[in-house]
Amino acid sequence: MTFATLAGKLLQLGHPIPTLGLRRIESRARRVNVDDLVAIAVALNVSPQALLMPEGDTAILPTALPDTFTPAEARAWMRGDLNLTLESRHDFWLERLGEIETALIEAERLAASSDPQAAGWGRRRAIKLRSEQAETSEQIEAIETLIRKGGERGSAADTAE
Repeated sequence: MTFATLAGKLLQLGHPIPTLGLRRIESRARRVNVDDLVAIAVALNVSPQALLMPEGDTAILPTALPDTFTPAEARAWMRGDLNLTLESRHDFWLERLGEIETALIEAERLAASSDPQAAGWGRRRAIKLRSEQAETSEQIEAIETLIRKGGERGSAADTAE
């Protein structure tokens, strides 16, 4: 979608932002208030969270979150599924590990299928899940290390507890 098209949609919504303003927002030269965020989300037919925290591991984290926060944790925090304490983050990853292990059992069952298409899908899914399982285990270990060391000093998590 072009800036002109988006600016037109925003005008129709009663929240005009000129194309130059949109360009500055995209280049991070202009701040966005909550009204701007909601209007842009409506115009793009996405949730505000999708604009604040896009999917993917390379997403830029919002300012003030602990340095050790991952994009997955930030998205869970924005949904209200996680708070800033290390214990909450630890529980989040333990739950995620359980979900992965359950999905891995199903993928391995499919990989053993006599149906070649299902077996191929199961093998590919199992490979992906084993990688996620290893990454999740690493997150759990990193958070357990932080807990043993007494937490994250100087982060938002210190003030949240």
